[in-house]
Amino acid sequence: MTLPRLHLFELEDQAWLPGIVRDLATDYLCFIQATFRLHRPIVPLLAEALRVTNQRQMVDLCSGGGGPVLEIQEALSAAGLSISVTLTDRFPHSRLSHFLAHSVI
Repeated sequence: MTLPRLHLFELEDQAWLPGIVRDLATDYLCFIQATFRLHRPIVPLLAEALRVTNQRQMVDLCSGGGGPVLEIQEALSAAGLSISVTLTDRFPHSRLSHFLAHSVI
């Protein structure tokens, strides 16, 4: 069974959405990620990719509220990989905007 492609959009990516609503939405996503530790399966794969490519920098596109970036960075550090992370977003979360390297459109 093939499902048709649906062309949807994220409300948080709309310029007309008030910043407070956007921040609440990304806060909720961060809470769910942290509660269920959804980043854990990717850490070994990311660590291996960083080792194989000898990279020590990661760019997180569409960072929103930052999500699991800090947890991933800590887990990689515990695995012996010290990396720098660049966060990017079209509408950075207000509490993270001073940490974001870029606000992209």
